[in-house]
Amino acid sequence: MLIRIFKFFGIIAILFTGLGIWMEYSLTTWIVGSILWFALLCGSIYYVYNYAMRWYIERSEPESAESNPLAAANLFYETVHLKSENGSPIEGWYIPARPDDGSQDPALTGPVVIYSHGFGNSRELAKDVTYRQMVRLHHEGYAILTFDYPYGNRPGAHKVSAGVLESLDLKAAIDFARHQKGHHFVIVWGFSYGAGVALLLAINAPHHGMDALVCDSAFIPRERVLEHMLERFAGLPRWLSRLLLPHFWKKFLGDKWEHHPIEGVLDTDFRIPILLLHGTDDQDAPFTVMEELATRQSHTQFLWIPVRHGHHMELQDVLGEEEYNTMIIHWIATQYVLSGLSR
Repeated sequence: MLIRIFKFFGIIAILFTGLGIWMEYSLTTWIVGSILWFALLCGSIYYVYNYAMRWYIERSEPESAESNPLAAANLFYETVHLKSENGSPIEGWYIPARPDDGSQDPALTGPVVIYSHGFGNSRELAKDVTYRQMVRLHHEGYAILTFDYPYGNRPGAHKVSAGVLESLDLKAAIDFARHQKGHHFVIVWGFSYGAGVALLLAINAPHHGMDALVCDSAFIPRERVLEHMLERFAGLPRWLSRLLLPHFWKKFLGDKWEHHPIEGVLDTDFRIPILLLHGTDDQDAPFTVMEELATRQSHTQFLWIPVRHGHHMELQDVLGEEEYNTMIIHWIATQYVLSGLSR
């Protein structure tokens, strides 16, 4: 689509140039033609960049769930309806923990894992892979809450905000798990954009009820990352993004670049345990960004795992599904024990 737009404006530019030649090199014609050509060029660049930015932000209409935990994994669940502080309705699934005493009453006071899905995904995340993961978590005694971020074409959706509004959605899920379901230890397991949202909320995690955080392929939508993505997916040179991105950031996301709180993520030494996994060959969320974040951490339970040759949200393919789940669930269990809340 972008190539067609460039061709269209290129043809117009050639026609203007030809018109000037046809009118026998009139100085006035050349001056007027040059001004018109330059205005057309600037306008076309602005239009193309506007289109590319809109396409990039809105290109992934969120998926819809195709199954459910009972049908896909034989896990009892309830559909829950929450309300974000930003006013958007949230729908999700709550899977209670397996009772410890063999009774039919689900245990409601133990730890809960809350999934935070990636951009364009749904509460099912990676579908079959995630359902197998849920079965493993349930077997280990964890309750599970997974929900759809209300953006895109979902009912009552808010705009994509690089984490500001989405972090309020995640906070609503945490509040639900703590105050309505009675869970006293909350683990957030985030993927890609959902991991970036969780990191933004985790800046003030003790005030928001998050006790531990797992980040798989965290995507932090900051300036140089978006420059990289626009160059990769839309073919827009980085020098052009450096000129125009601040303007379009405010236009699409509603705040000036320097005022957006996402910039604070990489400057934060987080006060909760974080497990950070990232592929060295990640082309969507640059490895160097997460490496920079890792160097700032001093928490004794912070764990940084660079996955050699790992791609975006495909770390299980490198590590193996069983090893991936075992490693993360063991880390989660360790944080629960260290909290002093385990029985």
